[in-house]
Amino acid sequence: MSPLDVKDLLERARGAARVGDYEEAGRLLKTYTASHPDKREAYLLLGTAQVKMGNLEEAEALYSGLIKQNSRDVEALNNLAVIYRRRGSPQTALDKLLDAVEIEPDRAEFYYNIGIIHNQQGNLQAAAAAYAKVVEMDANFVPAYNNLGAVYTRLQDWQRAFQVFQQGLALDRNNPFLHFNYGLALETKGKLAEAEKEYTAAVRVKPGMIAPLHNLGIVYFKQGRHEKAQAVFTHILKLEPDNLAALNNLGAVLADQGTEERRQEAIRCFQRALALNSGYTKGAVNLAWLYLQAEQYHEAEAWIADLLAADSLNAGALRVKQALEERRGGEAPASTRPDPTAGEQAAGREGRAGAPEDRRFNRFLCLDAVLSIPEVPEELLVEDWEDDADEEDLPLEKGFFSQFENGSDAGLLKRREPGGSPKPPQARDPARTRGEGTPGAEELENKKILALLRYLKGLAAALPGPLRAEFSHNNARLGMEYLMVWLEGRKGLYRDRAPEAPRQSRSAQMPVNLDDTERTLTYLARLTVELPDPDLGSLITQKVHSIINAIRRSVITGG
Repeated sequence: MSPLDVKDLLERARGAARVGDYEEAGRLLKTYTASHPDKREAYLLLGTAQVKMGNLEEAEALYSGLIKQNSRDVEALNNLAVIYRRRGSPQTALDKLLDAVEIEPDRAEFYYNIGIIHNQQGNLQAAAAAYAKVVEMDANFVPAYNNLGAVYTRLQDWQRAFQVFQQGLALDRNNPFLHFNYGLALETKGKLAEAEKEYTAAVRVKPGMIAPLHNLGIVYFKQGRHEKAQAVFTHILKLEPDNLAALNNLGAVLADQGTEERRQEAIRCFQRALALNSGYTKGAVNLAWLYLQAEQYHEAEAWIADLLAADSLNAGALRVKQALEERRGGEAPASTRPDPTAGEQAAGREGRAGAPEDRRFNRFLCLDAVLSIPEVPEELLVEDWEDDADEEDLPLEKGFFSQFENGSDAGLLKRREPGGSPKPPQARDPARTRGEGTPGAEELENKKILALLRYLKGLAAALPGPLRAEFSHNNARLGMEYLMVWLEGRKGLYRDRAPEAPRQSRSAQMPVNLDDTERTLTYLARLTVELPDPDLGSLITQKVHSIINAIRRSVITGG
């Protein structure tokens, strides 16, 4: 194999890793390292590929080998810490990170990972301090704002939580996790109208994200807007027919409407949820309550007995049991009636805080909300590329998001510039602005295009499986990402793009080629037609075409 072919292997491996094809990246890197056994950077990327594929033992061997060669290899120390944390050894992981910080104290990503470990261990004050350190070192590190705000929410430091979420959203208005967590904090404080706006924004940016949909439906329910709540949970069930929380919440909405027809529909929802998972306690509590309302006391008592046998402190079951005893023994005085909000934390935000006092029935329903707070990404894997490639051929900084704290692991591929520490995000070229920091017309237009591209990329997550795969492997996706990279002011990789992918003009007067933009947007508009919600797909298609026409008019008129 010629030296040129060998170098091409490394370039192809980088490209494969960047688009998430870690199996192919690993195969190429193993071939590359066979002829370059001393290439540290290739081993770092190979270790990352192994972590992404879940091959933690292989990754640990690679990173340990690098540390054996150089005990001050901070990237290997950091990545080894990631492995230890995922294996359930947070203290060992923390020790590795502290070693890395002692060697290079100016690396924000190390403090970010330290914050994740402290948070996992329940050391919230220490986690807050670590995330605050990240923001101090790099004011543009958006995931740190997300996690810091989440920690302040857990600490019930509402003023700081709101402030941090707002600062993060000022940097990235299209971050669905910031919108979700901000909405969760607002909802917890009873600011339902504001929470509704944030959940809606999260869904708008990432339509396939279920967590904000769930909580948006619950906000509608708390506001007494049954039709909207019912529509939300029905939509979730179209996306995920076996979603237990959506079945439960839809049943709660139906039951809350009080008619016999709706009550029977609610019972069927709860029964279906329990058929999928017989241990689903919220559905069992709600079903027992509906049996109680229908004066089917034997059925209600049987469900409650099973629930309390499994968990004698189940708050929802205890409330229904007390109501059953009242019903059988005569109505108890109001002062002795169960507190509808007692035990809400233990039962998972059950009941309906703020419901009218004469609607006691409603306050016994158990809702299933998303209470876990996403941290994105969960940790940072770092790679240090120091080869002789041109600057434009360095790997892009790419983020992969996980939806929940306890979900599948995700990471952020981050690289160092040759010969130094990671560069902070670069400011926009002053030549592309006018006046004292006021964006010019071209700058504003590019921001609009960038916002649309980010939104349409998020829509791809809601496509059916075959179309999602088509989009993932289509050249238009790579072209779209390159457009986004260019508009964000970052360097791109020319050699990783297929010849037919949209190309950009290098002219400062026209940073985005109109034909390339139109071709990419048109392809994405076609994909939106296949979204689970056809009305949404049609609306997005119309919006895309209207923006294309607006861009054309702007170019023709110079406006």
